[in-house]
Amino acid sequence: MCGIAGLYAYLDVAPAVDHGELARMRGADGSGDWVSADGRTGFTQRRPGADGAFVITFDGEIDNYRELRAELQAKGRVFRGDSDTEVLLQLYEDRGAAMVDGLRGTFALGLWDARQRRLLLARDPLGIKPLYYADDGWTLRFASRAKSLLAGGAVSREIRSLPAGTTLLVDGTGPDAPLNAQRMAGRMARSGGGVTTGARILALVSDCYGAQGGIARYNQDLFGALAADDAEILILPRLESAAGLTLPAGIRQVPPVFNSLIYSLAALRAAWRHRPIDVVFCGHVFMAPLARLLCRLFGAYFWVQAHGVDVWARRRRWVRWGIEAADMMTLVSRGTRRSLLEWVDLSPERARVLPNTVREVFAPGPPSEALRARLGLGPGPILLTVARLASVDRYKGHEEIFAALPALRARHPTLVHVVAGDGDDRARLEKRALELAHDPAAVRFLGYVPEEDLPDLYRLSDLFVMPSSEEGFGIVYLEAAACGLRVIGGVGGGSEDAIPDERVGVLVDRADGAALTAAVLRLLGQGRADLAALEPYRRPHFAAGARLLLARLRARPRRMKGEA
Repeated sequence: MCGIAGLYAYLDVAPAVDHGELARMRGADGSGDWVSADGRTGFTQRRPGADGAFVITFDGEIDNYRELRAELQAKGRVFRGDSDTEVLLQLYEDRGAAMVDGLRGTFALGLWDARQRRLLLARDPLGIKPLYYADDGWTLRFASRAKSLLAGGAVSREIRSLPAGTTLLVDGTGPDAPLNAQRMAGRMARSGGGVTTGARILALVSDCYGAQGGIARYNQDLFGALAADDAEILILPRLESAAGLTLPAGIRQVPPVFNSLIYSLAALRAAWRHRPIDVVFCGHVFMAPLARLLCRLFGAYFWVQAHGVDVWARRRRWVRWGIEAADMMTLVSRGTRRSLLEWVDLSPERARVLPNTVREVFAPGPPSEALRARLGLGPGPILLTVARLASVDRYKGHEEIFAALPALRARHPTLVHVVAGDGDDRARLEKRALELAHDPAAVRFLGYVPEEDLPDLYRLSDLFVMPSSEEGFGIVYLEAAACGLRVIGGVGGGSEDAIPDERVGVLVDRADGAALTAAVLRLLGQGRADLAALEPYRRPHFAAGARLLLARLRARPRRMKGEA
């Protein structure tokens, strides 16, 4: 067999295998693509071997396969034929990833384990057979030739060569670092093939329980998921208090400390009292140097979280020094991950994507006519934007929507744009709305809307529009879509992860007014969003991903910067 290629959409939110991409990766000289039953894994080779729960794509020759076959037969295994491919499949079932250490020959292979939902890549010790791979944070692609990856159309950079004599394991959180077979087997044994429970975590965060906003909610969802798996979590916030709140079992949050020096001392004291500490979680990159020092002092794993703008631009050297020591860094979107890896010396395998989740309260329901009357909105259609009105957030696209309103109202005379949110830029935006829309009735500013009131506002609206070019993720897109709204987001940043396809909405360049107008008119005629597209973003999927990441973190040896 000559040349292999394939892909594994390992995150639940990733699109299923694109048969067209597989065909482009394969080229005109092959046929017989294989795709798993769930549509998440695909190989291009014409004759992939298959044996129950395992599927292999293989290029090369195993010189000692007859000896290996005899060893397996001595253990009672039965063979149907005399191929080295069948030997590889049964050898994997017998030895797992450690099987690669017993192979003699020249080879490159990909093996899908449906039982463990894992992809194993391996290359011969001399590196005779090449094997390349690329990971975008959602999907891993591999091929014998780099040009096959490029031909697929989804890879433009970050193509890496699997080192000779190593294996690469890809599970539901993404690829691990390439390891030799013995170290890979040890890693799998430590992880137990599943979730590691009972971790003691010290969490340094800007805010969490008692606070509003996307980052606080993300922290609450993450810690709640880990605590449900018996983790003990001590949270040290910089802002907002949890006084009077009942926190989930296993979670404690101390009073906030804003002063940096006092916060650092409080963190040291808390770490001492909470010891032993398994993991130090750093919820903002500015606290990474402090978190790194605590990990060194208390022998803990180092987990850093980033949300978008905090890592889009290069940070000071001391912040970079802290980040680059991380055992694992989680980011909310592929765009944020790409931005981070452009300026930090961090192995891509350590930068994992854990997207935002949408809460159960955001669900379809009947529109509130009482709310429509109270707000005086009329028959609509209603375009909704929910965003902070801050002078530093002008990338959200408010003014571009205002400029499109005259053309939109020419088609829909009673259309109104509702803006929910407040901030230091509100007065200027109100003035710009009047200048651009030419009608004071075209835009309604509601000010801050509490989270508990947002579902009714989403349900009342006909379309969510925020052509932002710099979202770290855009949780409001998910909230709106979960309530049934189609959404329009902006090209750039992490919005592409919250709006994966047209079942949810579309992305437009906010500088292209004609495209924005056309998108609004088209989506107004398409009805409600497809809720099935939102299922991977629901809490059970988020919680499972969070627990797998913690298990993966604790399965690896602790590291210092510069180690593999």
